[in-house]
Amino acid sequence: ARREQLEFYLTLNKVYQDVRDSYLSSMSAENLIVETSDAVKFGEEGLRVAELRFREGVGTYLDVINAQRDYIGALTDKAKALIKFNIAQAEILHAVGKLSSETLNGKIPLK
Repeated sequence: ARREQLEFYLTLNKVYQDVRDSYLSSMSAENLIVETSDAVKFGEEGLRVAELRFREGVGTYLDVINAQRDYIGALTDKAKALIKFNIAQAEILHAVGKLSSETLNGKIPLK
């Protein structure tokens, strides 16, 4: 009976750990989305300024290309952050035993 009880507590602790790790991963990914969204706004503004400077004859086309590269990099990072968040949400659903097609296609993120 004690062995069964010990196995139960070990399994319960593993479940708690899985849920906690999934939740922390989700929160981290959510914060990363906020950060990358700011980087996208910054990159977009940098591109706008570089194009304006080039049209006015103050900047070079290389500045525009670098600004485009930075903007596309920021968009790529944001897409990766969104994917990471979606994976983390699926891991939470799996950890709490609620993984199904209905929960995966839900419109509201799990909190």
